[in-house]
Amino acid sequence: MIRKTLYSFLLFFLFFIGSNFSQVYHHGGDFVIRGDIRIEGDLKSYSSFSVDDFVEIKLNGNLNHHSDSSTFIKSNVIEGFPARGTINFTGTQRQYIYSTSYTNLNIIKNSNPIGLSLRKADSTSGNPSFANALIWESIDLSTSNSNILLDSTNIELKYQYNLPDSISTRVNNYGSIKGESNTSLILSDSLEKVFVTGPNASSSTHFPNDYNLGLKINHSNTYNDSLQYSRYGTYIPKVADTSFNRYFVVNKPVELNSPELVYHDNILRSMNEDSLDIYISSNYGKAWRQVGATTNTGTKEITDNNNIEWKPSSGSAPLNQSKITIGKRDCSNPPEVSLSLDSTAVCSGKDVMIEFDSITPSCAVKWYKDGV
Repeated sequence: MIRKTLYSFLLFFLFFIGSNFSQVYHHGGDFVIRGDIRIEGDLKSYSSFSVDDFVEIKLNGNLNHHSDSSTFIKSNVIEGFPARGTINFTGTQRQYIYSTSYTNLNIIKNSNPIGLSLRKADSTSGNPSFANALIWESIDLSTSNSNILLDSTNIELKYQYNLPDSISTRVNNYGSIKGESNTSLILSDSLEKVFVTGPNASSSTHFPNDYNLGLKINHSNTYNDSLQYSRYGTYIPKVADTSFNRYFVVNKPVELNSPELVYHDNILRSMNEDSLDIYISSNYGKAWRQVGATTNTGTKEITDNNNIEWKPSSGSAPLNQSKITIGKRDCSNPPEVSLSLDSTAVCSGKDVMIEFDSITPSCAVKWYKDGV
């Protein structure tokens, strides 16, 4: 095997095919990777470079983005030039992506059996904000049974974008999470988040789970400003007994209804699948409302049965934001359920026990004759 160390200062076109390198440092100039390569050590860049479609970089070391003034992988949607290529983390010890406030990545694969961490680069140590890794196509956890850990770094999934018809090689024109499972999760233990920023909301649209954020929700009104859908990887202790290790935030006062959430056993903490419910807050967690939901243990999805609708006030942040999570069903405070005329029964002489699908099997409502 031929091993090389590459130092690039003023390279205009670099043509790699089937090459092995001990490490790659890019310091400046036009730098293009046109074929598959394997890097046994680190991939470091102080400025942006280009990668062709279908190129895979197998990386056994760490990825280091050293400059806040560059985007790592080049992109320009207006010119029909999205970020391209795949970086496959194939090491046998924990690997790291050191990101700045704007690190462009297209497809990231976690093939490392130990795990992958996204950390804030040392070059941004003077910036108190988290670093940000922008995923143009996917972050793929399907090729290993290890987790991805967010450490002072957020993941932004690129919102759906348009490209010229001549560019037909993209699988998706948006960023998404692929292959997340009970044994391969994106985790954090602080306020790091995975998020999508959309341009607006319409009453005729919904936020889909195409991004695999784990949330699908409908809009009840039109909101003409951009809004962000975020997923955090920690629990909220004030929800019922507690919530699972995940909650979602919609950061603007848009009217919402009918949430659907995805869960995994490893983030349920002490809760059982048959005792779950969805909880929503219209004031950023000051108060919570149990909606009444059905759990599909096969697909690991929990769905609002009652089409609960809510809208935060338009006051000052963060109280104008919605929070959504999963918690243990609270049978002492069941959700309000409206019965239509078609479902109303006349009680004559005896008590009636009414069980609703949304709150069974552990909850029921007893209806007494004449209120006795």
